[in-house]
Amino acid sequence: GSLEILAGVRPVSAAASGCEAAGWDWGRFEGTTVPHLPLKNLDKGWPRISMTIRSAETFVGGLSSQGRQGVFAMVQNQAIMPEGQTVKGKKSWFFSDDRILCLGSGISCDEARYPTQTTLCQKCLRNDPQRELGPTLVDGANLSTFPEERALDQAKAHWFLDVQQTGYCLPAGQNLTIARKRQTSRDVNDWKDTQGDFLTAWIDHGKAPQDASY
Repeated sequence: GSLEILAGVRPVSAAASGCEAAGWDWGRFEGTTVPHLPLKNLDKGWPRISMTIRSAETFVGGLSSQGRQGVFAMVQNQAIMPEGQTVKGKKSWFFSDDRILCLGSGISCDEARYPTQTTLCQKCLRNDPQRELGPTLVDGANLSTFPEERALDQAKAHWFLDVQQTGYCLPAGQNLTIARKRQTSRDVNDWKDTQGDFLTAWIDHGKAPQDASY
């Protein structure tokens, strides 16, 4: 259920849109709703033999009109390896010109050790011509401190811009956190540690949520 927005400089590319291998958090694919597991748990869940864990659901699909309007929807019901917990929910995205409306409902998970979260973005922070990290515009003000992890007031609506100037608008009632910090991870082949500076934002549904939404 990931939703990755590529809108960097032309020609549009993943790298220009803030994707960076060094320091990439493998538990934060954009748009996904999953428990945020540490790397050691993700490694345990990777099968040692070739196998695919398939969902029991069959409702998934999308359509588009003239390349400008569209809809995608899915019923999420996914086993979490190797302990067998499950994350469930309904996700839908509505595309209209330059806007995307993202909805999630019925989110439940029986993983009680780590919070279930919906990742909004994970974008690499790069130095500007003055060799400084650029600020992040949050609710009309520049957030420039680094490192910083800020949980925003759940009683208010919020908006922010990511590094490619994609805007995110969230109504009141969402448990939103925005972080600007250095991340330590592993490279794609799991051969060595990597580090990188990232802007990440997510909605926190809490540990073992039942019927959460966004």
